Amino acid sequence: MRTFSADHYFVSARSFKCTFEPARSKFYKSFNAIFGKVGSVASESVIMQLISSKCLPVLLYATEVCPFLACDQSSVSFAVTRVLMKIFRTRSRDVTEQCQIMFGMLPVEHHVFLRKVSRFLLRFKNSDYLICSLFLDNASNEIKLICKKYSANLNNIYTCIRRAAFGT
Repeated sequence: MRTFSADHYFVSARSFKCTFEPARSKFYKSFNAIFGKVGSVASESVIMQLISSKCLPVLLYATEVCPFLACDQSSVSFAVTRVLMKIFRTRSRDVTEQCQIMFGMLPVEHHVFLRKVSRFLLRFKNSDYLICSLFLDNASNEIKLICKKYSANLNNIYTCIRRAAFGT
């Protein structure tokens, strides 16, 4: 498997596949730019908020529309973990997970499901375009699977994902 270019997310394979390496690279670049400027003077909560609002969208770009395999999830989650290890000056994954929970940052897996439902599947399902109507059953089934995973319906999916992530 090889990618076509550093800026593309498609991988040459037997089935439709994407790579998130360009997104990971841009995530690290955006984090380093922020952390290099404010890392020594800003509090951890400010840095976490900046990461959530500026860096995570870069990392999670296209995760809602591309197949997001377990290896992709692991790779993307590890990028977030490494950044948190740098912020909190630790090498422990347990510490970074607790910090992520304490600062209210959703784990990557939950972010992806939330983006998939709110940004892609619902818009896709409600679209008037003919091509979307061809795949309407697939979109509806995927929404049902995600709702079932979180014991939710479309009205409370965000709350249920947060509850699953933070155990509240």
